Amino acid sequence: MTLQMLPVLRHEFINIREYTEKDIKQYNPVTRMVLRSLKYIFEDKEKLIEAFVISVDEIESTVTEEEFNKYIDILLIYYSSVNKNLTEEDILRKVQELGGKGERIMTILQEREQKGIEKGIQQGIIEMTKNLIRDGVDIELIIKASKLSREKIEDIREEMLN
Repeated sequence: MTLQMLPVLRHEFINIREYTEKDIKQYNPVTRMVLRSLKYIFEDKEKLIEAFVISVDEIESTVTEEEFNKYIDILLIYYSSVNKNLTEEDILRKVQELGGKGERIMTILQEREQKGIEKGIQQGIIEMTKNLIRDGVDIELIIKASKLSREKIEDIREEMLN
């Protein structure tokens, strides 16, 4: 193969931090949300949260409910993994400060919190069930205490043996 047959690929690198809000406004709402997130992720968390809330208000009417929830979940995971100083409490506080903007974010955060609580309860029930199995408690009593099905308890017992 000769060098003349190799493709020449050119890359254009863009410094998103240099983008102004006017530059960002030329894109569709979802792209704006992503660009703002990338631009402000390492900046002051207040600016990041404000940009997030503004972006959420912009996309709310342009995507389906399922897409909206997916975008918010993805960004919250991104924010929490990249910016360790940012908490969901910070976001809730900012939403309250902005009076009315970002109410959907508040609902999503509350739903995420509820799911976390439910998951914690389920994990606690599983751990209690394992302890009861280890202690040799009768399966009927475990069913009554844990509210789990006989099959689920048998699965847990089997898992513990492996």
